[in-house]
Amino acid sequence: MGVIDLLESGDTAALKALGARFARRRLNRNKTQQILANEAGVSRKTVSNLENGAPVTTVNLVRVLRALGEYRGLDNIWVSGIQCGFDDNSACDM
Repeated sequence: MGVIDLLESGDTAALKALGARFARRRLNRNKTQQILANEAGVSRKTVSNLENGAPVTTVNLVRVLRALGEYRGLDNIWVSGIQCGFDDNSACDM
């Protein structure tokens, strides 16, 4: 799958693309939605919503990521050296 262009895609398209990736990861692990839901501690409907691009809570997203073994991927969100100041070029610690 290609990179999702969040600047070009609307929210709905981005959520659907992410949902398709979640479904692919689940299927690659030979898990049903119910099995993944049980492992994540969420409902099957939550997994279905996530895979279909419907909004889910952040805590449920993290639970599903953890159950898929993808939790460490969240580290990629936080990049060191992000510019934090509005008026200067100071970097912040995250």
